[in-house]
Amino acid sequence: MSLRRAETEIAIAAIGDGISLEIVGGHGSGRTTFLNSLGMQLASRSFHVVSLHGVRPLSSRPLAALNVAGYAARADGRPSGIDTVLAELVDRLPQGSSLITVDDGDYLDEMSWGVLAALHARHRVPIAFTRLARPACSAITSSFGLGEVSTLELRPLRFDELATALESQHGGPLDASTLSQLYARSAGNIGLACAMLESGLREGRIETRNGVITTDQSLWAPSLVQAVERLIDPLTPEQRGLLELLAFVGVLDVETADLLGTSRDLEQLEDLDLVKLLPSGDRQLVSVSPPLVVDYFRHFVRPARRLRLIRTLRQTLDPAGRVVLPPARVQAGESAAQLVHLIHERQETRAVIARSEWDRSRTLRSAIPYIEALSEATRATADIDAAFEESAPLVDAEAPDRAPDDLRAAWHALRAVHDAYNHHKPEEAVRRLRADAATAGAYAGIMLACAVEIELELIGPVDDSGLPDPDGDDEMRSAVRIAIHRARALVALVRGELAASERHLAAIREISGEELDLVCSALVAMILALRSRTTEALALARAGIESSRLRFDAVGMQTFAAIASFCRMADGNYGEVEEILDEMMSLGDSSGRAPLTPFAHLSLTIMSSVTSSRRGRRAVADQRDAELLRMRTPDGPYPTTQRSWAFGQSLASRGEFPEAADEFSRCGDLLWARGARLSAALAYNSALEIDPSTERLARHASRIEPVEGALVQDTFEHVTAVVHSDGPALLANADRFADGGRYGLALASLSAAAKSFAEAGDDASAARARDRHRRLRDTLQPDTFDADRFRTTYVELTARELEVARYAAAGLTNQQIADELVLSVRTVESHLHRVMRKTGVERRHHLKKVIGSAGAGT
Repeated sequence: MSLRRAETEIAIAAIGDGISLEIVGGHGSGRTTFLNSLGMQLASRSFHVVSLHGVRPLSSRPLAALNVAGYAARADGRPSGIDTVLAELVDRLPQGSSLITVDDGDYLDEMSWGVLAALHARHRVPIAFTRLARPACSAITSSFGLGEVSTLELRPLRFDELATALESQHGGPLDASTLSQLYARSAGNIGLACAMLESGLREGRIETRNGVITTDQSLWAPSLVQAVERLIDPLTPEQRGLLELLAFVGVLDVETADLLGTSRDLEQLEDLDLVKLLPSGDRQLVSVSPPLVVDYFRHFVRPARRLRLIRTLRQTLDPAGRVVLPPARVQAGESAAQLVHLIHERQETRAVIARSEWDRSRTLRSAIPYIEALSEATRATADIDAAFEESAPLVDAEAPDRAPDDLRAAWHALRAVHDAYNHHKPEEAVRRLRADAATAGAYAGIMLACAVEIELELIGPVDDSGLPDPDGDDEMRSAVRIAIHRARALVALVRGELAASERHLAAIREISGEELDLVCSALVAMILALRSRTTEALALARAGIESSRLRFDAVGMQTFAAIASFCRMADGNYGEVEEILDEMMSLGDSSGRAPLTPFAHLSLTIMSSVTSSRRGRRAVADQRDAELLRMRTPDGPYPTTQRSWAFGQSLASRGEFPEAADEFSRCGDLLWARGARLSAALAYNSALEIDPSTERLARHASRIEPVEGALVQDTFEHVTAVVHSDGPALLANADRFADGGRYGLALASLSAAAKSFAEAGDDASAARARDRHRRLRDTLQPDTFDADRFRTTYVELTARELEVARYAAAGLTNQQIADELVLSVRTVESHLHRVMRKTGVERRHHLKKVIGSAGAGT
């Protein structure tokens, strides 16, 4: 490969000196390609090259490799002797320089090796062969007398080398995000990277857009199983079990890993490049590599086997049972129950491992993972408080064995988040962070960024002027720059400055060169949704849900599910929202570490209430509203993290439209005051959808107009046209919304256009608008898209109101209804007035269209 120029030059020099060459690399390392390229280059320099191949099924058959290459073939089928075959080989080699190449030397039969060793010893013909990276294969050089052999180990490709190789192979550039994913999942293994890319292109998960290869989906697919199984094929059952366990629990201290298997097994995994030992201060950490192996185990391991491995792990690391977490709470069917159980098992396993390492090594480096594991696994603040208290002396700036500044900054940030979100003391947490930052040296920026995130989410309005410029100091640590960019991306999003947020996320991607973390990935999906790029946002959110599910990461699942639900709710596709919420609500409150993720469960509960109200499930909506009142998580600054969405929809579902609109307007004013302009604009738009009055439009327009994003501005254009009863504008908007996939808003625009034309006496245009509405609805899956927005399709009527409405829809007069129900005419008129107000119907005969969706309330 031209990419491995340095290795090629070394190889050519060795062979030129008559020295044999072993090329060492694991499956997918590119060793075959390298050997073929080397042979071609030497052939161009007048070398005569003979190519042989080791074949595993033929490795025990004498002279099999040479027979396949056309040597040592006898008419009687009996094997020739070594001297005979050697003489034949020498006779067929021309004068001058020669080279024998052997691919997969591990599987070349012993007698063929004997011929090659004799050829090298007697005639100085060098042998270049590939083998797997495993110590057992070193017997090749010692057993067969090849003499001096130069070893060339093929390292994984660097990021830029992988980019060059993939772009050269596929004839086009890859976007930075896709390339970053390929590099991260393959760990630079060119074979795996190519397999992922080719599989994705073939199956449509990766595509070419505007000449650039890109994807917003997961790179894993069942078609990659064979590529991974080639990597792990040499493992014994014990080694495979250890690798599987390491893949499940994540990064471990090497001493802890030694407790789970033998040192020999761990060494063998390292020799095969299936685990990496990473120095971390005074410890060595073990991590499975490449990460695609982790994906394999997460997809293809049976839950029963995983649970057995986990129980073994816990018995090994925590025989006394000191780490005991609350039992998993199950709120749904069998599949959801199993998922909740596995998530609970993972959390408990992480806590056991972290506790074991903290007990063995009382350092800040082991304290931080222990605190993080406790924070994920339990809501018992006392346990987390105790862990902070035990580790507090380690962060003392005056301590003689002072911990590194990066660890001290991380510990301070963890404690501030705990105090702010679990003890509900955000002001104190921010004040302490900014004071302690003075002792954190080069990592003070991490603490300052954390302070801004807490202030943004729990206090507001945020002041980010004290953050250092992440691009103005070349000496600034990468971790600090990423933390500052993330804080500023969040602030910009909340302010409705989407372009600025995207710039900070792009900077993070450039700095890290890897996949974005949970928070940043969620931000990318949210911005896509706010730009009405719904298909892309949903693809990213669904990939996030599935990736989190495979890691048994409830926080990630709920965070991405909240974004997917927001996408669908904004489009009016309440049918799909219900499907998402049914599973996610069974996970309970899985709020994660700040920022953003602590509001995921709140957002899901709010959207569950809204959807239940709109679908006539009043008991469920009331239950969700009661949960919202009990939750200690405050309203957040992000879309759909304010309780007014649920309470306003409940009011609208009861026909109390002015009160519902006022609820959203009040919510918008509060959000605007705390600097959350994006969510304020969304709330104002909702108020206008419910009450499209000239006065309300005049009050809110100046605050909505500056906020970026097609989602906000499209809705604002819709409500503005409704307020002005602009039928042509509503029709034009409907076309644009439908083209963009916002079918709920398109249907609403067509309904409003029909009403506008009818009120203006243009019955023909009204009929055309109604016909377009019908044709568009007929193309959509039934009972999914809701065209009535907050004026719910499921009308909540009392039992008496429903009874009166049915008689009126049947054509009875008020007097006839009064006689039938034994009521006064005035009482009937009062009931009908409330029915018409709740349903938004203006004429009695229109009741037939809505009465079928009416439900009796209480």
